[in-house]
Amino acid sequence: MARSLFAAFVLCFVGEAAAIRSSIECARFLSGIQQVRQEGLWRTWLDDLSFEGNQLRTQRRTYLLIRAYESLLDSLAREVPEFRETRLFVYPVAGPDVLFQSFAPVFSINRDPVDFDIGRKLLDTAKLPSAHVIKSPSRLFQDAGPLRELQEQSGYPKTLILKLFDLFTASLAPADKQKQLLKYLSEVQNVLILFSEDGDRWLPTILDAGFGPVVDMPLYEGLTLGVGDSVSGRHKSILIPDRLIFLTKRTAAE
Repeated sequence: MARSLFAAFVLCFVGEAAAIRSSIECARFLSGIQQVRQEGLWRTWLDDLSFEGNQLRTQRRTYLLIRAYESLLDSLAREVPEFRETRLFVYPVAGPDVLFQSFAPVFSINRDPVDFDIGRKLLDTAKLPSAHVIKSPSRLFQDAGPLRELQEQSGYPKTLILKLFDLFTASLAPADKQKQLLKYLSEVQNVLILFSEDGDRWLPTILDAGFGPVVDMPLYEGLTLGVGDSVSGRHKSILIPDRLIFLTKRTAAE
């Protein structure tokens, strides 16, 4: 059953489990999501910024959802030092989610070059800066090359982001995926999970790898924002987070 927005609002302030060290204020995020519902934009199969007949409704929905997502990350940056001090985000299968580049460079893995163009379009529609969005080299999660790159970039905090990770790496055998994920976990100091199914699937592995929860908040029923690119003819989607779990690597004393 989907969690109500009111219940999510309360959890944003008080947390849900004794194990978490803090929770974050996310009133602006939930206000934006509520606005989408009030304006009748909760569900639409016509999220295409180039489709004239639906353009105004789509642009409004894009504006509200991307601004809400950005406000959630902004709250995380204000209230969780480990996120704020991140100097590199490691983001497998990010798709057109380019919002993290506002906070630190992103080490992209399994990413289509057109994702960056569509991501800029989303930011432009939401009236957020997009000049900082930089295309990154093509990397594959299962290859050894990206791990070597990360090993060469030691000495500063890195955060691994998981959002739709399990779905978009489904072609890999589960054992191989877990083995590779553990290698990435050894190269980062923090993990941010933004999709409930990734949390359900990978949280035990991450905890066993020596990470402890800082924030664990269910948010609401997940929303997907699709966007078409008239130049490439491609259609992509971005998931607005339905759960927020932030974990940091425990010290020996802990």
